Amino acid sequence: MANVTCYLQERLKLVVNQTKSRFVHAEDCEHLGFIFKGKRIIWSEPSLADFKQNVRNLTKRSWGLSMPRRLEKLSIYVRGWMNYYALSEFYRPIPELDEWLRRRVSRLGGMPCPTMAEAAHANQTPAQARCAA
Repeated sequence: MANVTCYLQERLKLVVNQTKSRFVHAEDCEHLGFIFKGKRIIWSEPSLADFKQNVRNLTKRSWGLSMPRRLEKLSIYVRGWMNYYALSEFYRPIPELDEWLRRRVSRLGGMPCPTMAEAAHANQTPAQARCAA
């Protein structure tokens, strides 16, 4: 680490914080919510846990918002999260997340929620398709 620190400080004129800096294998490092597994990039477990907690907060029954406004906020959050983590090559849990999310939303209003595939066929997000129904 001393050689790299010396290079960064003397050649590139960068300040290196010794308490925050470390050398690790890429597989042992989480950066901006991503983990690098070999040649694949996947989202980290804490990122998924944060996503689920935020969805739970947005779909609380005790939240005093109208259903269309609540679904709009949920739709914005889910689309933003999915667009950010679209870089990930971790597709296996997406159908499970879709099912979990539809269950959460259907408990709010008692109406069945369309799947992502049905909403995509109608050129809508699942929340928009639900509001239109």
